[in-house]
Amino acid sequence: MAVNHTHLNDDLNRLTKLTPQPITLQTSFGDDVFENEPVWCANCTIAEPTIIEGINKGKYALWTVEFETVRGARFKIRKRYNDFDELRAELSKYTIETELPKFPPKSGLFHDRFDPTFLEGRRKALEYWLSSVVLNPTLCCRDEVKQFILARKLISEN
Repeated sequence: MAVNHTHLNDDLNRLTKLTPQPITLQTSFGDDVFENEPVWCANCTIAEPTIIEGINKGKYALWTVEFETVRGARFKIRKRYNDFDELRAELSKYTIETELPKFPPKSGLFHDRFDPTFLEGRRKALEYWLSSVVLNPTLCCRDEVKQFILARKLISEN
């Protein structure tokens, strides 16, 4: 019975003859998301908020936003209500009041902003408002929208 043995040196010689292939790194999303399309987003949804309790009994709601691009890619970001409000303020210089739906107002002084009914209403309103931005060909590729989506912002615990 003949046994075929391969020697390690033979395998190494064959490996050294292989031509190295270039390595390319690709991110799941980036500025290329906004290229070559009048509208880059096919769908935008906001999930129920995560309530974060920081130090000194500070609490805030953190919203998870999922985008689906026209190319089928999906990615998520997390934002606070104030981040949405900052985007609204920046976009207001490009839009007239009737161009976008009404932005959900801040909660009242004596209103429980963590009440589940209030949070669900805010989630629906933020989702509708943001969808109106990212599905609008004149707004979706503005630098302010790119910054909102691509910015990596540390969220403090207080």
